Amino acid sequence: MSFQVSSYINLYRLPSGRRAFAHKQVIARATEHQLPGLVTHATAAREHDQATQSLERQRLAARRSSYPPETQQLDNEMDRRVAGLESFFLSQRQSFRPEHPRHQAAVALSRALFPTGTADIIRLSYVQEHEAVDILLKQLDSDRLKPHVDALPELSLLVDGLREANAEYGDALQEVPDDGPSGEELRAARDHGQEMLVQTVALIMAQYVASGDGEQAAYLVQPIMTQNEAVRLSRQRRRRPIDVDPNTGDETGEETTDDDNGTILDDAPVAAAADNQLAAASS
Repeated sequence: MSFQVSSYINLYRLPSGRRAFAHKQVIARATEHQLPGLVTHATAAREHDQATQSLERQRLAARRSSYPPETQQLDNEMDRRVAGLESFFLSQRQSFRPEHPRHQAAVALSRALFPTGTADIIRLSYVQEHEAVDILLKQLDSDRLKPHVDALPELSLLVDGLREANAEYGDALQEVPDDGPSGEELRAARDHGQEMLVQTVALIMAQYVASGDGEQAAYLVQPIMTQNEAVRLSRQRRRRPIDVDPNTGDETGEETTDDDNGTILDDAPVAAAADNQLAAASS
């Protein structure tokens, strides 16, 4: 079994652009302090992250070009129907007093179906949105929500329309893209990039923390911890991390998704080990 530093130092899984930008800053700081070994490693890591971004773009382009032309129109329709459900619940809450059964049913359904709002469904990739709506429809069919659904008879028209549209949406997504990098190839590249990121932290810690120079260590590792914190805050708000430009650090507006089924990058615990050791060394 191969030894992986990431098994011992926990960081959130950063998008490739965030890793590349963090390494760009680490390279500059390591060069400033004449640390050729760290510069060499961080440079290799940044080059790998940029190559991973290229794989991501190739796979995304291949997937989009493989879907039928009507897929975007169906996606727009799904967005409108999902938003329409929440608008219906809002209208019931506004039209009836809190003690009224219709108001209470609307509150319960809205909380169950859209705990963080409809944007978390509408902003998903094609496949993700289709699967999320499948889950939503199963919730509406469940015994747990049946009393609330029954309290709003008009809701059935909206649900039937959403169900029919989602079935058509699913049919359009049946053509599985097979061009571009494979999902396995992309996962492997992302995993290796994350491992190299953690190795960068380990190199800094090994050189400075043991000697008690926590201030220098914190300075060098700060670009990584800044990106890690950004991802932590996204997760805390139940939002998907937005990637950044690897050269400027500006957000690209692109959510980070995984491979074949469009699932989001795996979550991981915050970098408690690294943070705690750095804090202790600098105190």
